[in-house]
Order: sequence, then C-alpha cells, then structure tokens
Amino acid sequence: MTASPGTPASRGLDPRVAAVLAYSGWWVTGALFLLLERDDARLRFHAAQAVVVFGAVSIAIGLALVAALTLVLVSTDAARVALWLANLGWLAGTLLWAWLTYCAARGQMWQVPGTGPFVARLAGGV
Repeated sequence: MTASPGTPASRGLDPRVAAVLAYSGWWVTGALFLLLERDDARLRFHAAQAVVVFGAVSIAIGLALVAALTLVLVSTDAARVALWLANLGWLAGTLLWAWLTYCAARGQMWQVPGTGPFVARLAGGV
C-alpha cells in the first residue's frame, strides 16, 4: 500500500519533509525511517537509498582512515594518500548528500546509479 503524494506518512510528517529527514543523518536516520515507515513507498525508497549509499560511503571512508593509520608505520607518503582518499570520499559523500536532499525536498525519486537492486530489496520492492 502506498500513500498518495499529499497524504502524511504513517508518522504524521509531510512526505517531503520525512524524505529530507531520512537523508539528514546519512545512514543512521535512513535506517530509523526504514524501520518506522511501513506504508509510504517513496519514503521507504529514500530511507533505503540513504542506508545503502551512505553506509557504503561511511565504510569506504572508515577503510581509508584505517589504511592511513596503518600505513603511517610504513610510509608517511602512503598514509597521506590514504588520508587524501578519505577526505575525497567525505567530500563526494557530502556533495551526494546535498543533491539527494535537494531531490527529496522537490519530491523527486532520483536513484544513485548502481544502487537499484540493493535499494529496491531493502525498501521492499519499490
């Protein structure tokens, strides 16, 4: 069952506001909305996309930081490259977050390329 665009989500929020909030805390708020929302397919899509995309970005940043900390014992140049990659991942994630938040605020369901099957499975067949 999907809610129509003008009806509030099951938690009483405007669907656009809820979609923006699903992205607000990256994968954490996405997971929260995914657990709480059962009826609004659009909100579940945005919440699932936040979990998949920003979960992957967070893992990539974390791995780059662990690599930087490990490589500092071997080579400071290699550690700098790993730290640079972590910063680049954060910047890319922040820009993607801004774009997805903007799209959600406009009521669009823009999907990050390559995430389709994961988002659809997590959102429950959206």
